[in-house]
Amino acid sequence: MVLNCQDRDDQLLVYDQFSQPAWRAYGGDGNLEESCNPEAVAYLLEQTWSIDEPGRQRKKNESVVYLQRPVSSNLFKITYAVANASAALDFATGVLGATERSCPLPYPPTVTDEGLPVSGAKWTYLNDELQMHFVESGDKAQHARIAEFHNLGKSKAEGLKNGCLSAFFLNNMNFYVGTLDPFIDKLEERQVPYLATKNGNGDYALIFAFPGNEAVVFQLSSQHLTKAAARPQSQLHENC
Repeated sequence: MVLNCQDRDDQLLVYDQFSQPAWRAYGGDGNLEESCNPEAVAYLLEQTWSIDEPGRQRKKNESVVYLQRPVSSNLFKITYAVANASAALDFATGVLGATERSCPLPYPPTVTDEGLPVSGAKWTYLNDELQMHFVESGDKAQHARIAEFHNLGKSKAEGLKNGCLSAFFLNNMNFYVGTLDPFIDKLEERQVPYLATKNGNGDYALIFAFPGNEAVVFQLSSQHLTKAAARPQSQLHENC
């Protein structure tokens, strides 16, 4: 939804640390102002609701602290149910250059005093516009099902280096980068299987999965690659 606000550099979306609704425009004089479009905000609030999640790090009687982040930053997020959130964080920071951010969920997963399972998570900033959240279920049966799905990807990941592009890996995040070379170096250092390919227009693609969480698949695209031989797309196959 578009909020028809007067253009100004200091416009922010403001929300509290408990994710309670506090939609406002932040004026240059340092005072919180009513939203420039109350009807739009009312609609947004009607379409959202809060969920009480066991394990959230909330202190009783704690005063509300308003957090401010420019509208242009971290507007989007993608959340993965992973088998190992710590391993996912390590790979994201070490290979993709992501930055860890604070997360209100505990880690590792735990249980409440009442015996309820609590998911654990690791959160990252991938870039200025996107966050990645890796969530590890605290329910043993649910975690087993999630791990089984990632293991399906692991069974096919080795085929990437032989030109086998299973349909499993077509569900990926795709980013354009200046060069694929540093990513090739990092993948080979960690002995992570990958597929480097080239299309008819001379563009390269690098496809790989997160080790231990192989259902998390990335594709990086670029016009520059010197550190690995790229297979023509005509040589790819699905016979893994």
